[in-house]
Amino acid sequence: METGNKTGQCGHGKANLAFLRELLFGHEGFKNVASVSRKSGVPAYSINYWFKKDNASLSNVTRLLNALGYNLKIEYTIPGFDRSVSSIRNRILDSRRGADISDSPLAFLRALLRELDISAMDLSLALGYTKNTVYWWFKKEDVDIANIVRIADILSIDVKFDISLSEDITKGQQEQSQP
Repeated sequence: METGNKTGQCGHGKANLAFLRELLFGHEGFKNVASVSRKSGVPAYSINYWFKKDNASLSNVTRLLNALGYNLKIEYTIPGFDRSVSSIRNRILDSRRGADISDSPLAFLRALLRELDISAMDLSLALGYTKNTVYWWFKKEDVDIANIVRIADILSIDVKFDISLSEDITKGQQEQSQP
């Protein structure tokens, strides 16, 4: 098995869960959803439903990938910049909490919305949801993949889902390869 990162780009006409489908049925070589379910412990009907609607919550995708030994990192890129937002994200602090936002998948979007003076009400109107729904997403740090893509499109930034083997599995593979 290859230990490098797998990356999936979303938005701009590409399916929301294309990165997950490519990893599971391409790179990992699973034959069907049932085999993914057996290995991950996530019910097959859930996985089928996610692929049928081409959407799943961030927490569900993370849970599935973690069960298979992968980590998910969301990277944002501002077109016209020669570097990804993740390289400058450590300079952006969450002003309300004063905390570094580098670990949270939605904190950068929250900080960017504040910086651009876009309120939850404005975002909710653009997305077609209530203000309380948008507040809930950011409070729970959980939102559907499709809505992450939609928010990125509204902000004119690119979103990339970077999938890498978890450190435990990578270390285990290195130990097995050593005599």
